[in-house]
Amino acid sequence: MPIAAPVDTAAPVPALDAFLKGVERRAWVLAHAQCGDARAAEIALAATLMRFRHGAPDWPMAQWPLRLWTLLLARPELRRTGEAGVPEALRRLSGGPRAMLLLRLVAGLDEAAMAEVLAVSPAAVRMSLARAVQSLPEPADASLATLHEALRERV
Repeated sequence: MPIAAPVDTAAPVPALDAFLKGVERRAWVLAHAQCGDARAAEIALAATLMRFRHGAPDWPMAQWPLRLWTLLLARPELRRTGEAGVPEALRRLSGGPRAMLLLRLVAGLDEAAMAEVLAVSPAAVRMSLARAVQSLPEPADASLATLHEALRERV
């Protein structure tokens, strides 16, 4: 029986390195704003990047962004929240709505992508985003713009 040559399905290392370089800072900002603890954000990001590097060669490159955000938000470190590193406007939000708002503002995901990352329906995303925006300090539109700018500056 002939031995088949191994099939190289791995994504090119330069492509993976470039993707991670482009997303790493945004991922840390999202993690830090989600949990409020710089050390927990670093731990969550390091574990996520290690797991992502291991799995990425088996995934189509088009799935990489959603896979990365899914892995990051699944980290238990991001479920415990401290207030020190959380932007003032986000402190009133619980973990789920906070994550949705951060996926929109930091990761730049649309509702369908957010629904996939969080394993909820697009309708649940719309409802949670609406509630999250309503809970921002008044006026909500100005608070959202200020929050978006503050997060962009962190990135």
